[in-house]
Amino acid sequence: GRLTCPGETHLSRGDSPVLSCPHLSPVPCPGETHLSPRLSPSLSPPPVPGPAAAAAVAAAAAVATAAAGAPGPGRAATRERRLKRGLQAAASGQRATGSGQRDSDTGSRAPPGNAMGERLLPSYVPSDREPVLVRLPFTGLCVVTVLCPLCGFLFCVIWSLIFNFEETTYTHCMVPNYLPSISSAIGGESPQRYVWRFCIGLHAAPRLLLALTYWKLYRRGSSSTAPHHTTLCVVNFIANLLENLALLMLTYVSSTDNHRIHERAFLSFMAASQLHMLLTCTIWQRNRKPTVTPEERTSFSWKLRLFFFNVTCFTLAIGCYLRHNAYCEAGVYTLFALLEYLVVLSNMAFHMTAYWDFNNKELFIATWPPDKSF
Repeated sequence: GRLTCPGETHLSRGDSPVLSCPHLSPVPCPGETHLSPRLSPSLSPPPVPGPAAAAAVAAAAAVATAAAGAPGPGRAATRERRLKRGLQAAASGQRATGSGQRDSDTGSRAPPGNAMGERLLPSYVPSDREPVLVRLPFTGLCVVTVLCPLCGFLFCVIWSLIFNFEETTYTHCMVPNYLPSISSAIGGESPQRYVWRFCIGLHAAPRLLLALTYWKLYRRGSSSTAPHHTTLCVVNFIANLLENLALLMLTYVSSTDNHRIHERAFLSFMAASQLHMLLTCTIWQRNRKPTVTPEERTSFSWKLRLFFFNVTCFTLAIGCYLRHNAYCEAGVYTLFALLEYLVVLSNMAFHMTAYWDFNNKELFIATWPPDKSF
């Protein structure tokens, strides 16, 4: 009086037979005996599951089929318990799907969930309609920002030595000179002046971005609660801006156009530059943490070296310039020009330490999606 399924096996657990069918699937086998939670045979077929329930039952059937091949006396009981849990989860998923459909019919927004009806936390995942337009490593931006004036400087000096040696090494007292000063190399002849102006103008905007980024970085440092820390950060930011603006002024107003304005712009550039380097080293010293990364240690070490080297070269350059104007000795102006080169190169190298400061940062330009939670 009992229907059996082909391939059905009978496992004994004590004195009561337990039916086991290998054809477990969302669609019952023809004539398959369905077991109730108490393992009593029942001839009434289960209701046809919905889409969400069918997926859950398929997963439970796969687990049960895998468990059927495992050795052990209680494999049938384990399989039936897993099947029962899968059916219960499928029923809850079907109820969640129906609730979501009712919410969509009424125009409300159902809470997000997965196929098993679990409620998920709200999150934002970028889609194809909200792409990241630009993604650049910040270290690459720092390198390009320093390479622009470096390449322009090397081009102007080399071109002046090869093609405009007499014009750029001329002195007012007619003494021998073998190196052009920076003012003569970048603003005296063409095409040097145009190349230098192009490179400085190209690097000016990234320099402003770097100044703003450093200001944000220093304000969130470990000594942000220390006395006068905010004042140091503001003064350092202003000095960085003045250095960049003074460099633009002495670039576009050459010594041949207006010597007075060019000289004052150069002095302002040097004063703002050295004040910026001094305050930067001070802030780094105050922000030292118990645990310092190798990049931070290298950056701070090179900042100190380059600052003292820059101050030393600038002091010697002032002495050579004054001695040349007072005594007009041969070769003194050449030494002044060489020291001037070292001042400019050490300033560029100081700004190049941003490579270690932002080695793990990236620059993003992306669409900010409205009404999103992050």
